[in-house]
Amino acid sequence: MPTLHCKIINSVSHLCGRYFILDIELIDKCLTLACIYGSNNDEPYFFSEINRVLHDFRSNIIILGGDFNFVFNIEIDKIGFNPRTNFKGRNEIYSLMKDFDLKDIWRELNHNNFRYTWKSNSDPIIYCRLDYFLISFSLVNTVKSCEILAGLISDHNPITMSFESCFSGRGPGYWKLNVSLLKNADYVQAIKDVISHSLDKYEDLNPHLIWELLKCDIRGASIQYSVRESKKRNSAMQQPEDEIANLELQLSMNPSDASIKEDLAIKRTEFSTLLVIKTKGVIIRTRSRWCLDGERCTKYFVNLERKNYQERCIRKLHVDDLTISEPAEILEAEHKYFSILYGSNNVSSDLIERYFYNYVRYNYSTFI
Repeated sequence: MPTLHCKIINSVSHLCGRYFILDIELIDKCLTLACIYGSNNDEPYFFSEINRVLHDFRSNIIILGGDFNFVFNIEIDKIGFNPRTNFKGRNEIYSLMKDFDLKDIWRELNHNNFRYTWKSNSDPIIYCRLDYFLISFSLVNTVKSCEILAGLISDHNPITMSFESCFSGRGPGYWKLNVSLLKNADYVQAIKDVISHSLDKYEDLNPHLIWELLKCDIRGASIQYSVRESKKRNSAMQQPEDEIANLELQLSMNPSDASIKEDLAIKRTEFSTLLVIKTKGVIIRTRSRWCLDGERCTKYFVNLERKNYQERCIRKLHVDDLTISEPAEILEAEHKYFSILYGSNNVSSDLIERYFYNYVRYNYSTFI
């Protein structure tokens, strides 16, 4: 079996070891993995802390697993004793799942089945499903199985999860013009130059064709300009972010140093300005109707963009009672379907002209 190489990019752990979260690079993709041990007591602030920490990680592929010490659904996840087990902590996890679009994968696959991961030694015995894998929505269709196994030594049953392939390639997706570029003098001048050059290049062609080719040239130039500006912004954001982290560390060791506080305030202002620009781009890509001027809901729009991106990716396709999941096979099936749907086969131009002639004549007589 080939060795699976991964690189740890970032990690955070709880002081008492109750959670461990890390970003890893695996097959050129970044994942956020988290292992959690929830308290026996109802401690919602523990799960709200996890929510806050997760926002500092950059991956949009998350696998969160462990002993949460609460049940999601009293009706099907527990038998016996108190029907209100750590409901405050559960509500915090519901909020976290909404923020990051996570799914309880065992329940997704097993619907209303009754299975439990913990049992008490009391009489009568209490059964609960306390152990979960919460995973990103984008991973759901890649899960081959998620099973609760028999517990042999511990009072908890192990839960396992296996994947088909989490990292199938994706296309570039849809491109949307960042309309803020229209206020950028350099961009406007670049597009004027493209238009002038294209009109000279295509002057002998049909006007309709010139229009289509002109739009293609403008689109290509806009994408190149946007990519170049995006790289500049990302590079510009990385430096103040690193400097802020360094200054915060210095301030923690010298809390009364006024010069460090002043430098930190300046860097935070610089970073905030760059963040506003980035947020506007995210808002445009989400096409949200609820955006108000002056509103800085970065987390909302980032999560909405992530969800839109995930939903555009087809991971499984049902064709003639057969389910296919390989990206190449999905693309081939789509190509075949739309080729048949929009392909021409023994088309008669006379028949088409007669159809439109009759259609126009009918509508004209109806209008008269």
